[in-house]
This record gives sequence, C-alpha cells and structure tokens, in this order.
Amino acid sequence: CGALFLTQDRPFGFWVNNDNDEPAVTGTDPKPERDVPINQRMYSVADGIWGRIETQRNLEDLARLWIRGVPPVKASDGYTVTLEIWPWSGNPHIRVYRARETDGGIGYLTNTTSAANQLAVVNEGGMNVDYGQSIGHISDGVPLVLPLATGGGLSRSNFLFEASGAGTGQIGLTIWKDDEPIAEHWQEVEFKDVKDMYEQAYITQAIQKWPLMVETNLVSSFRVQNTQALHPDDAAETAVFVHGWRMTHDDYEIFSDTMFKRLYWSGFQGRFASLRWPTRSLDTDLPYIEYLTYNRSEHIAFKSGAGTAGYLNDLRGRFPGHTVSVAAHSMGNIVMMETLKQLAAASQRPIDHYVMMQAAVPAHSFDTSVTNLPLFTTSESRVPTPNTYHNYAAGVTNALREDGEIVNFYNVEDFALSKWRLNQSWGTTGFAPWTPTIKPNTYLGYSTTGTSHLLQTNAWNTDLLLATLYGGYYTGPTRSVTAAHEIMPFVARPRSEAVGVQGGLGGQIQGGELNLQDAGYGFTDASGDHSAQFNWNIQRLDLFYRQLHLNLFPQ
Repeated sequence: CGALFLTQDRPFGFWVNNDNDEPAVTGTDPKPERDVPINQRMYSVADGIWGRIETQRNLEDLARLWIRGVPPVKASDGYTVTLEIWPWSGNPHIRVYRARETDGGIGYLTNTTSAANQLAVVNEGGMNVDYGQSIGHISDGVPLVLPLATGGGLSRSNFLFEASGAGTGQIGLTIWKDDEPIAEHWQEVEFKDVKDMYEQAYITQAIQKWPLMVETNLVSSFRVQNTQALHPDDAAETAVFVHGWRMTHDDYEIFSDTMFKRLYWSGFQGRFASLRWPTRSLDTDLPYIEYLTYNRSEHIAFKSGAGTAGYLNDLRGRFPGHTVSVAAHSMGNIVMMETLKQLAAASQRPIDHYVMMQAAVPAHSFDTSVTNLPLFTTSESRVPTPNTYHNYAAGVTNALREDGEIVNFYNVEDFALSKWRLNQSWGTTGFAPWTPTIKPNTYLGYSTTGTSHLLQTNAWNTDLLLATLYGGYYTGPTRSVTAAHEIMPFVARPRSEAVGVQGGLGGQIQGGELNLQDAGYGFTDASGDHSAQFNWNIQRLDLFYRQLHLNLFPQ
C-alpha cells in the first residue's frame, strides 16, 4: 500500500503532511523525535510546507511515487518530461523527493538505516545529492520537469512525495517534443487532513469533577463527530482505538493520527475509529497536579463503559458485515472491561477481537488464578479493603462474536505500570495504620473496614493541601459506598499485578499474548516506552503494527 503508480488508472488517496514532527533534543532534557501539537510549534508551519524532511518520524507522512513506461527520449532531441497537477476541488499540491532506495521499496518506513539514508547528503558522480531536500513543488500551473538521462529516458524513476495541500484532482505525466505534448497519462488523487480519513467519537455524560462524579448517577452515552462513507475498495474491517489516562485532547488526536497512519502502513485497508473518553489531564488540571488524578480518571473510565457499549453497538449496526475489533491502551482497558461486562450482561456481541495494550487493569479481574502481589497483601494486612476487582471481568468473552479473542500485549518492566503499583499501596507500608492512604482514598474522605465503606467529610485526613490537590474535601453527608464503580477506584485495592506486566494469563484472556520485550519489539522500562507504539519512530515499530493488525483481524 501507499504507492502512487503512474502506470495504472485508479484513484489514490493519502493524507496531507500537516503535522509537526520535531527533531530530537539532546542535553539535560533529552527528547526523542516527536509530533508536537499545533499550539506548541516553534514555527506555525506544517511539515509539508518546509520542502525538507527534517526527521525520520516525518517519513511516515511520505508515500512512494513510481514512474514506469517512459520511452528512451533524450533532451538533446528536444524532449522534456513533466509532472503536473490539475485540481478539481480544493487546493491539492505535492512536494517530490528523490527516493534513496533504488528499488523504490519501503525500507524508509521499516528500517532505521534506510530512513537515515533517505535524509542524507550523498556524493554521486562528483555531486552532492541531498535526499532530504525536495526537488520540486507541484501545484496548479506549476509543473515539475523531470531530469532525463544522457542515454535517454528518466534518470530516476523512483520518488517519494508528500501532499502539502488538500483537495481532489489529477496528477499528470506529460512527454513533450519541442514544447508540444505528444503523450500523457493522468491519475486521480485525493488528499485530505488525516482526521478526515477516520471516524472520531466522544463519550458524553461521564462527569469529570469531584465530588459531582459520585453524587450524580448519569448513564454515559456517545456522539460521533466525524465519519466517512463506505468505499467499495475498503476491506470489511473496522479498528477502534481507546486511549488511556491523562490524555489531553491534543494527545488524543496525535495518538489517533499516529495509530491510523501506522496501521495503514502495516497493510490495513479498512475503517479506523478513535474513541475519546473524558480522562482527567492537563486539559482539566495544572501541571504535575494531573498526576494525582488517577483514581478519579479510573472512576470516569468505569462510567464511560455504557457509552462505549452504545458506540460499539452503533458500529455493528452500521457495518453489519465488518469485523469490528478494538485496541485499548493502558487505562483504556478499564473502559473496555466495563464495556464488555455490560454488553455480556445484555447478551450483546458487537465486536470480534480485543487487544489489551499495556493494560492498567488488575490481572485477577480476568484470571482468578493469578498469584497475589506481596506489596498489596502487605498493605491489606495493615489497611484491609474489599476484593472487588477479583473476577470482575467474568464472562466478558460473551460480548465477543464467534471465534472472538482477547489478546494481551504486555511489558514486564513497564514504567507506568510500576507506578500503578504505588497508587494501589501508598501510605500503608511502613506507616501507621491511620496514615492517609490512596486506597482507600482518605484524601477524598473514603474509609473502610474491609467490608463496610464510607464517604465522610474530612475523614482521617488533616492535610488540607493534599486533600485540595486530590480534588477537595468532600462536604456532603456521610454515606455508605456500595457501587462497584465507586468502590474500585476509591476504596478497593487489587491483590494482583496489572495485566500489562505479565504473560501466561488465562481466564478470559484466551487469544494469546505478545511479550513486548521480545526481539523485534524491544520495549524497555523507559518512561516513554509505556506508549512506545506512539512515541517511537515508525521504523522501530514495523513488526509491532503488523502483529497488532494480525491480532485485530486474523486471516
């Protein structure tokens, strides 16, 4: 996929290169190459405007352009060959680059050495050739003259291009003799903002604010903001992405764009949909304070289950013949666990396969045979909490269609999930039993005897600052806490590790597993590797996305 062949009559669709892939930063605050939101750009110019490939990450926004069948015409005989574009709507235009790979392959997307070569300056025939520099910008009325070899024909037939303007039209190859056209070939193209190439949906009526979120019994719903009509050439497949904790709206869009592009390059030719649920993040909280929102976001994740179930049923109704599969990341798997539980209870089976990526969900929710974690059992001996997570996901495979599977992508050294352990046990190891804790969350006013759970004004806690940072004191009347959606985020401690840090799980997870530290994947304990599938450059992730594609849509 992803090649425009100027020898075939078929439309070609691709996204406009309008993101901002910044170079890596070294020094005291190193950063990898990364896609930066529009409002954080150093310059208010999209990548496709520069006319230069600045980063290896940017290469995922370039497609191949092959030109075949040009006869051995010579410039000395008065011949020229041009590329031009004829717009039908909008303002489609492209920038063209020499392809370093002589066979016109896709190593620039799958191999870091090939990617580095594509950005290099190379001495060829005594001349420096800069492969990262555009050789021309083709727009309405501005053609590109292609160089001819001394012996006749094109001196180069393999190129890369980026779409730098959105619209529809035709790209044409014309052979001229003494300024008269003697042969031409036109090909239809359509260039779009990448967000116009996939569906976005939003969970509604899931309250973000504390304590209103536990005082109001709303049932979440959904709305579809952007969708696309079915195309006869599309595969009968729909992939749904559910993001994790602390994702701002900009983060959500970048992760969604990135997954769509990388699934496309893995060979995916179906429909992609991205579901936004209202996690707490820098959109709602101050810097660093947003790290104290895990429990409240987990409550929102549980409450987003009803809306997500409705959305998946809606997709099944719109695309009855499709394989509909879900990939959820981190806390997004709390959303999906609750979604599947509600679907199974209603005897509804809208999805086929479900991939759990670095899932921030207690493993014993899915597999009751999992060994307890000593850190948690020690905490339980000091401050006992209910075992509500245990077996919570029982029967969720009944929400999958026939032959549906749940697959676990895990990293035993995942940085974020090592911090997940601390959230479950903070304040109960090496401290007096009355020390404020996160489970139960005494900062918010929760307490428990292990069987009886209360939410009460200023319970246990005398630290006004911390209580305020965690969301503010509860000021309502003391009440019993009985709803599982409230008990699990704010009271109950898990007994096991998270799904996302261990293999060998069974129970409801019967579709297999992928160890992300295996050769070819290489995830580590680095902080950015919890989201490596979005943070790393595409060249390091070819095998990951091909495997994800295969697990979402088994052949």
